Amino acid sequence: MPLPCQRISLNPTARCNGTAQLWCVPARRTRHVRFNDLKDPEPIPRGTEFSSIIRSDVPIVAQHTRLDSRQAENALLSTVAYPSRAETSV
Repeated sequence: MPLPCQRISLNPTARCNGTAQLWCVPARRTRHVRFNDLKDPEPIPRGTEFSSIIRSDVPIVAQHTRLDSRQAENALLSTVAYPSRAETSV
């Protein structure tokens, strides 16, 4: 049985085309992804604003945490998203 797959699309605001990363994660497991560490197909340039879209071929709960370390007074933001009832696909 194939593993459920999640896709994170990163879209820098300075250009229209974004990049997509794909992970397959077993059920009831977590995958920790640091956006700063993404290199393939290309890294996100530091200091670039971007948006992210998380999609999955099965219902998942996604937690997105962002640490803004651009200044001495760090800011931490965390958001949890639950699946909707609407059918979606990767």
